[in-house]
Amino acid sequence: MATFVEDPRSIQQQTLSNLADHLDVCTRAGFLTVGNAAGNGGISTLKSADQSARGWLDLTGENMPPARLPEGFTTKGIVASTDD
Repeated sequence: MATFVEDPRSIQQQTLSNLADHLDVCTRAGFLTVGNAAGNGGISTLKSADQSARGWLDLTGENMPPARLPEGFTTKGIVASTDD
């Protein structure tokens, strides 16, 4: 799922009264709420401007898609292995 923001300035001007609720739900579900996609470069990990920039660009630990199937799998085999 993706969210596209067309007007970020108006969102920034709104009072986000339910922000604490959203953060609580994410925290309870185990989702990261700071940093980049891998959770690196968040406010708690900042030590200097240089380290901050490297932290945001560090994707160590990010979620990765599953590996490709080995060569030789036929369409029938792929469908059979992914069917629930």
